[in-house]
Amino acid sequence: MTAAPPPGKELDSGDIMPGGTFGPHQFNTPGSYPYVCIYHAPMIGTVLVSDTAASTADTVRIVNSSQPFAAASVRTHGTVVWTNNTGTLHTVTSNP
Repeated sequence: MTAAPPPGKELDSGDIMPGGTFGPHQFNTPGSYPYVCIYHAPMIGTVLVSDTAASTADTVRIVNSSQPFAAASVRTHGTVVWTNNTGTLHTVTSNP
């Protein structure tokens, strides 16, 4: 069973400019961490954190504004980096 993440705003990137990055962000508690882009409703995503995940690091490439974020999965204490490969602003925001 996957534990719930701690309450509060785990992710709050502010504006990620075109060509910019957010992270690395470290996830210290196992769980499922949903997030959105506050500017683009279709852009939703989840980071899955578990002690048995295959990797300690992941990268989410933002490639458009009309589809969900790619899935991300890391081990507990692992990190995720988001890269904005579009020409517009994006955010990575949990609990908006």
